[in-house]
Amino acid sequence: MMGAAIPSHNSVVLENDPRVYHGGMSCATSKRRKARATSGTRPIANPLISNQATVKLATRGLSAGEPGAQGWNLSLGCEGCRIVGATTAGTAGADVSAGGARANGFEHTALTKGEGNEGVVSLIILSFSTPATLDPGDSPHSLLRLTLEGRIPGEDLCKLSTLQFVNGRKGLGLPVAPTLLVVSERTDALGRAARNVPWLAVETPAHASVYQVMRHERVVFEKAALLSLQEALA
Repeated sequence: MMGAAIPSHNSVVLENDPRVYHGGMSCATSKRRKARATSGTRPIANPLISNQATVKLATRGLSAGEPGAQGWNLSLGCEGCRIVGATTAGTAGADVSAGGARANGFEHTALTKGEGNEGVVSLIILSFSTPATLDPGDSPHSLLRLTLEGRIPGEDLCKLSTLQFVNGRKGLGLPVAPTLLVVSERTDALGRAARNVPWLAVETPAHASVYQVMRHERVVFEKAALLSLQEALA
């Protein structure tokens, strides 16, 4: 599992359609789908099929009402298939206005491209300003919804397709690398969430130093923090 930004007593599980991507595609399933994949009376060789998968968080060792995960960092790849879509819509990572748990937080979800880099990354912080967490009593929580695509193998072959957590996937051409997040107010909730992301440091404009800026590969400003810094430098 790629280091998810969650307490150690939580575990991330993949839930998907076992007929296709959970331990591979069975020969029987392949032949049934191949029989249906025709154009007129002529079969289509090795047709493409798609399927849905959901990444879910199962919280262990915490009771209902106790603080759960405040954020998570996922990196996934697929062997024998491709990840062609990824969204937090309909999951706990969605904004509260869309039925999720994220309120004044951060979300970055993107497909990753390039040889050895195909997959998806998703980083969620539920809130910068409030102690928003996932309630263990509602476990498991959906974190990410994926669309997978692959080809049905030959008539007498079975093809194993594996969706797995991997390290080092790069989104927007950038790795999950040391990042300085500058916010207008560093709350206790934000501090606790940031501690679960080993490559993320959080500071306010008044406390961010030149050393920190130089040490981190990326610097991300909250809009209010950037405005505050502009006023201070004016």
